[in-house]
Amino acid sequence: MDRIDGANYALNGGLRQFQDQNLSIGQAGTEVTAAWMNDVQEELIGGLIAALGLAPTIGAQRQIQQALWRKFGGNLTTITATATLTADNAGLVLASASAGNVVLTLPAAAGAGGMAIPLTIVRTDASANSLTVVPQGTDQLQPGAQTTVGIGALGRLGLNGDGAGNWEIIGARALSAAALVTSSGSWVVPAGITLIRRALVWGAGGGGGASNNSQAASGGGSGALCLVLCQPVTPGQSITCMIGAGGASQPTLGAAGNNGSQTTMTVGSTVYTAGGGSGGTGGSTSQGGGAGAAATGGTLNIGGQQGATAGSSSLLGAGGGSAPQGGMGGQGASGTGSPGTFPGGGGAGSGGTGSAPGLAGANGAILLECEG
Repeated sequence: MDRIDGANYALNGGLRQFQDQNLSIGQAGTEVTAAWMNDVQEELIGGLIAALGLAPTIGAQRQIQQALWRKFGGNLTTITATATLTADNAGLVLASASAGNVVLTLPAAAGAGGMAIPLTIVRTDASANSLTVVPQGTDQLQPGAQTTVGIGALGRLGLNGDGAGNWEIIGARALSAAALVTSSGSWVVPAGITLIRRALVWGAGGGGGASNNSQAASGGGSGALCLVLCQPVTPGQSITCMIGAGGASQPTLGAAGNNGSQTTMTVGSTVYTAGGGSGGTGGSTSQGGGAGAAATGGTLNIGGQQGATAGSSSLLGAGGGSAPQGGMGGQGASGTGSPGTFPGGGGAGSGGTGSAPGLAGANGAILLECEG
């Protein structure tokens, strides 16, 4: 549109402007033309009100404000229960899940007349309940064409609807969590957590063999490592963790060490397994060290290290195998040596000075690194 150009306009600073009628001095008022009024009407209705998805309505006196708040995110909304948002929630949404789990469905990305609109969701509570954000219909969360995103305790999620089917995540303060699981049972996914970014699953180490008649024994093999990357989860989901026990110290002189047992992590129907290392041979046979274990199911499966072999005339017990990215194998010595270190290290074979029991392997473990 342009400035008024009807008859009797005034020029002020070179700009066409309105002037009042003043009969005392013979001044005519500016003529308001239909063309100019139509321009004004279409600028406001076509260019703003209707463009932001509103139906122009006689008697509605806040539609310009409503359209501007949609466009620039001027709305403030407080939510305490599951709800479906609309374009008129564009702006700041303060959401609390303190009374129970909450699911927020986003407005249709094209619901504001195909115009981009901003949305910031701030979680105001620190409860263990979940707060999940999902798109509407066939809309997607980008990047990654996600269908859900969680907001952890006191977390924040910034979004921009592109007007065409996508909500772009432009800023987030996501909850992160880490856990070292050392005993068997269920680990429950915390509120707001939607992804195990990385899990390290270690099998237990095998125990070292026991010396006999001054003959040193061999070391136990280490547990394997099952590395898991980017495993989706949902808040409240139970992850079954079975932690392998290290091969116990071998008290029977000249006997082989005890085997370590496997560690498993079960997520839904998927099982990730890290085997336990084998026990080292006893001092009466001077055979090889215990075998390292194998892993299955992971993004990367890394076998354990074999225990060292004691020589037939050696007085020095052989060391245990070291677990990948985990515990060190126990060190052999002329006495009893040392057990494997946590997690998954193989125990050392006992030394050949006299007779001594084999050293224990270390227990397995699961390390979880998660995010919302």
